[in-house]
Amino acid sequence: MQAVKIDQDKDFDRLEDYLRDRYLETHEAISWLPERLHDLVYRVCAQETDEGRERSADHIYLWEENGEIAACILPDGENIYVSIKPGFENLFPHMIDFSEKYCRSLFSGAADGSVKFWVAVSERFAYMQEMLAGLGFHPDWESPDYKAGMNPYDARKHSSLYRDSFECVIVDDNTAERNDVCAYCFVYVDIRTKTALIEPLSTREKYRHKGFGTAMLHGAIRRCKERGIEKCYVDAFGEWRKEFYSAAGSSAEDSIGFWYKTLR
Repeated sequence: MQAVKIDQDKDFDRLEDYLRDRYLETHEAISWLPERLHDLVYRVCAQETDEGRERSADHIYLWEENGEIAACILPDGENIYVSIKPGFENLFPHMIDFSEKYCRSLFSGAADGSVKFWVAVSERFAYMQEMLAGLGFHPDWESPDYKAGMNPYDARKHSSLYRDSFECVIVDDNTAERNDVCAYCFVYVDIRTKTALIEPLSTREKYRHKGFGTAMLHGAIRRCKERGIEKCYVDAFGEWRKEFYSAAGSSAEDSIGFWYKTLR
């Protein structure tokens, strides 16, 4: 079974359906949600273009059997995610070897030319962790910090999920600053799976620890309930994010472990 680089005009909808089917098998986020794919292709890629970096979405690869997607590599910045259908687990080490060669250019290099290559896997997939250890990877955690202008946010308007999605903003009516935003979040909504992904969610530093983020999160979830959404997902990398979402009433459905290997 050979890897095929994604043709976004031809394969995007197929990949979206694959991820949706993976969710509907268990109704748990054991793979990416379709919303996450849209965030990558529109917001994240626009951000990477603004920063002069390679687009992660240009390094998505598919493995197919009889015209159906069996597995895929989903790069997100300097992390590699792997999704595999049950029955095709033997593909995993080949996919890692493949990604080391064909996705390496997405990672920042050290002065000696080496790169720290990160792979993210669900902690429920013990076989992936065991295989990664056998391939020379080490477990660790990473909490990426993003910065972006407006282009990544405007780019989301091209997503087919945009029509059903929405954003929440809390503003300071009393500030003399031109920028009156206290907190912001965007909510991707997939009506077909009745799920939502809140990404990003952020509060400006001067307004933190005042309850704005929690109030906005609760408001976003309430609006999702009104639309018939059954589950809202967030990415909680880092202990403080876990504590924040837990205090706001969220519970962990899955944990993502980050494994790294230095490539020379």
